[in-house]
Amino acid sequence: MKYPYENFYEMLSTHASRRPRRPAIFVGDYKLTYDRLRRKVDTLARFLELSDIKKGDRVAIFMQNAKEFVISLFAITKIGAVAVPVNTFLKSEEVAYILNDCEAKMVMASSGL
Repeated sequence: MKYPYENFYEMLSTHASRRPRRPAIFVGDYKLTYDRLRRKVDTLARFLELSDIKKGDRVAIFMQNAKEFVISLFAITKIGAVAVPVNTFLKSEEVAYILNDCEAKMVMASSGL
């Protein structure tokens, strides 16, 4: 089976070009269009690059279920880094083990975590 996209960002970019004003994310009454989502992803991807995150680097995502998780995942894959989602229900020792084992260069976390 051939998948039409190389990564999540390529899929997002295609949809944003075809349907820029269509909602991509719904959170309650809040809607984020494909175009706005792509711009947020581009901004975060640039921040990651300026933070010396490179292709193949591991970036842990320690976030609750929110639009920021999606933005982070797409931005990480845009620059060719490897996203490492970490379950927020784990104990601190388990989280520490995962972060050390995967050799995360950066951790992106929800403020409450």
